[in-house]
Amino acid sequence: LGNRAYAMRIELNLDRMRAYNVSAEDVMDALAEQSMIGSPGRLGQATGTTSQTFEYVLTWVGRYDKPEQYENIILKANSKGEILHIRDVAKVSLGSSFYDLYSDIDGKPSAAIVLKQTPGSNATEVIEKVKEKLEEIKAESFPPGMDYVVTYDVSSFLDASIEKVLHTLLEAFVLVSL
Repeated sequence: LGNRAYAMRIELNLDRMRAYNVSAEDVMDALAEQSMIGSPGRLGQATGTTSQTFEYVLTWVGRYDKPEQYENIILKANSKGEILHIRDVAKVSLGSSFYDLYSDIDGKPSAAIVLKQTPGSNATEVIEKVKEKLEEIKAESFPPGMDYVVTYDVSSFLDASIEKVLHTLLEAFVLVSL
């Protein structure tokens, strides 16, 4: 948790794809064809019968690493010279591979742990035990300078709710007594 894997994200615009008659498969095919690592060969390679002073290995940049490179991938071209690029039907950005869980605290990346209470357990007791365990783990395992922060703690909500219920009961008791 907390270690984001980055990937090129291509968010397709379905309306534009429909207008240009482009399918998701067309986009995938263009990506596979135009974003690859390749080595077409060598120049000046010694054959065994002839010697060469210089030998050049030919390679091309194929595996893209910038959004602009992906935006410029060609999807279609017609006889009039009109070219349809990925940027015409999609938004390209470098981002997290997964957006379902990413955590940061004060603008810095952090690891997140989500705990869910089992049905029938005492929420206040569970929260107390978790906090005790976190302190124990911190004392035994955390390197110097590392800390933890509880960002969502329902115990204050529970305490306020219990206090409100008790206050309401007291008011009801006083009103009934009159």
